[in-house]
Amino acid sequence: MLIGFVLAWLFYIKDPSIPRRLAESQPILYRFLLNKWYFDEIYDVAFIRPAWRSARSCGNAATGR
Repeated sequence: MLIGFVLAWLFYIKDPSIPRRLAESQPILYRFLLNKWYFDEIYDVAFIRPAWRSARSCGNAATGR
């Protein structure tokens, strides 16, 4: 936690140009982190969509559709 606090202070208070320079020097890493490691997209495909399809199938079977 202390490391995060120090980095936030360094990046956003002491020298706000650091995040821009890092993004420009590491574009692939920047895009990867910007997209939250694609966690939401993977979670959606692996868990949410199958659960939604299963619930829809069960609902259709229960109502006779």
